[in-house]
Amino acid sequence: MDITKNEILSYVKEHDIFEMQSILDVVKTDMDKKYLAMHPFSIWSSNHNGKIKWYTYFNDENGQRKQMMRSTKKKLEQEIVDYYKRKEQTPPSIKSVFEEWISEKNEYHEITKQSNDRYRNDFKRFFINNPFAKEIMKTPIKYIDDDILERFIKKTIAELQLTRKAYSGMKTLILGIFKYAKKKKYTDFSISNFIGDLSLSNRVFVINKKDKESLIYNDLEIEIIVDYLKSHKSDIRCLGILLQFQSGLRVGELCSLKYSDLKGRMLHIQRTEIHYKDENGHNKYDIQEHPKSTAGNRYVVLPDTAIDTINAIKKINPFGEYMLMENGNIIKGSGIRRKLVRICKELDISYKANHSIRRSYATTLIDSGVSDSNVMLQLGHEDISTSRKYYYFSKSVESQRINEILEAVNI
Repeated sequence: MDITKNEILSYVKEHDIFEMQSILDVVKTDMDKKYLAMHPFSIWSSNHNGKIKWYTYFNDENGQRKQMMRSTKKKLEQEIVDYYKRKEQTPPSIKSVFEEWISEKNEYHEITKQSNDRYRNDFKRFFINNPFAKEIMKTPIKYIDDDILERFIKKTIAELQLTRKAYSGMKTLILGIFKYAKKKKYTDFSISNFIGDLSLSNRVFVINKKDKESLIYNDLEIEIIVDYLKSHKSDIRCLGILLQFQSGLRVGELCSLKYSDLKGRMLHIQRTEIHYKDENGHNKYDIQEHPKSTAGNRYVVLPDTAIDTINAIKKINPFGEYMLMENGNIIKGSGIRRKLVRICKELDISYKANHSIRRSYATTLIDSGVSDSNVMLQLGHEDISTSRKYYYFSKSVESQRINEILEAVNI
């Protein structure tokens, strides 16, 4: 004989086996635990004017983190429970799940502040400001299926003319949002299976063919710029750029160098400058005590000219903790970039970004027959294919290249 749950509860109540209120209290406690486990922010207490107050954070409807305070932990936990009960009554959207996902990643320090800014900018680009995202943005995430998601992806790629690299940024968000939603039981949708089955031809992506001349300084330009930098050794920013030409450092690595990083003719690269937006949307700069990647933590071999440059920097800034400092302040990467812009303008040379100095340096190493392993170590790359695919270009000026070809092919 089958007995329903209601019949069991009626029997328990009728025969006073347990008090109904006790059962309800147990159920409520279990439900409260479930809601509290959904909260990605920590709870803490602090002494406020002689009284203990309890705090946590919430994300408002715009995704901004707001602090909440209550007089007791019990009251604060009840606010959290009520918050998630209300959310449960309204199926979460792509936007609300994104905010939960990104908040959890920040709470557990799974992403850097720079990555947080990049994810938020990409979300604005591909979801909030994308006219082809209206359907997916208004549909609760539990009702988004293969068809809705495939239409959104293919329409966005086609209409926004995305490169494969840009799509990669959008895919990172989609994977993160839907995996988080499934973990939180907002949906049963398997995003991994969907992405694995999604067929996208290379023809749908825009190929971003940049003019190689805009990505690298050729030999003649390097000679002119380096001569200029060496003739302005009283300018610490000029010396910083000169050191870039001599070492191939990223500008963030350059601005975070300390004199203690110099070990003989080896320069230990172990930190980098980062920039991000604070809670008020203001740009902030800081020194991160580890480099861009694991491979970025390396020892760079310096030529004698680079050591001379560091000695010249030390004459200008002998007591600074960091090499590149002015008036006790670290020179930011943006300041080095602006200096290069002004130098190129003064010399009537087409300006390329500071990263082009790094590409020119990489090309010099490869053209000079430096082994792949040493090229990787100098640049801080994990794979030589990165060095060759994105950093190697011909630095020969046009006339030199023509002469080389004519001499090689004379039949």
